[in-house]
Amino acid sequence: MKCFLEESSPIKIQELVKDWLHGQRRIDLWKKLM
Repeated sequence: MKCFLEESSPIKIQELVKDWLHGQRRIDLWKKLM
């Protein structure tokens, strides 16, 4: 995991975090609807 972070640019990491947070939010909404 450390190698992956060192190889990735900060912008790429920010995008991954944004995508992950967006996914989490979608899961929360889906759980509320169910």
